[in-house]
Amino acid sequence: MWQKWGKVIEGNTMLKTIMIGRYLSIQGQFVRTTPSGLVVVRIGDATYAGRPVKRRVA
Repeated sequence: MWQKWGKVIEGNTMLKTIMIGRYLSIQGQFVRTTPSGLVVVRIGDATYAGRPVKRRVA
């Protein structure tokens, strides 16, 4: 499985990075966005919900 620019070529899966707490970030397969604005990602069999990481302009 080859990854390029946050998408996996096989199946077009999008990767998202979320913040869990103040110092822990998790990157996984995007599942959905909750009505409260949290993003849910899947890593293996586990799912995690957290705040999406904001993009920064260099």
